[in-house]
Amino acid sequence: RVLVLCPTRELALQTEEQANLLRHTPSEFQVVACVGGMPRFKQQMRLEKQADLVVGTPGRLLDFISSGVLKLDQVDTIIFDEVDTMLDMGFRADMNTIMDKVAEQLSENGREPSTVQFVMFSATIPPQIREMVDSFMKEDRLFVDMSGSVTKMLPKNITHYLVETDSDDQRIRLAGDLLRQ
Repeated sequence: RVLVLCPTRELALQTEEQANLLRHTPSEFQVVACVGGMPRFKQQMRLEKQADLVVGTPGRLLDFISSGVLKLDQVDTIIFDEVDTMLDMGFRADMNTIMDKVAEQLSENGREPSTVQFVMFSATIPPQIREMVDSFMKEDRLFVDMSGSVTKMLPKNITHYLVETDSDDQRIRLAGDLLRQ
């Protein structure tokens, strides 16, 4: 199970839409967006059907977590998208609470929180993001800097491949196949 936090409803809905495009069939995996400003009941009904990928804004996710609708004991990966924007928007406390709830629910079910893969995406890495990285991530973490000099962008043990496709459909199917591997 994957949990994705986004700073805005629009980004969460866009992420849900793109994730759905990666499926070969509608039943392959279930994606649910949990965002404010939309009917809570419909989102709750979809969550109760055991979503594989939950994407949402911190406020609505906390709402579902605190009401017991969203269970975090099966989370394998947590993604903070645009973490710099979330911090700028004042979501630090919510992000910390969500991470604490994940650790709590995992521990209650005999899982070590350190078994969860934690990924952050950010356009910038100001000091508060470094602090968050230090508190949430293991010491063997990997930083990939896409804005630095070319020689420092990626570790040497990462190989890049270019695969040309003829259509968007083919590109989306290929991306889905790669993600499943």
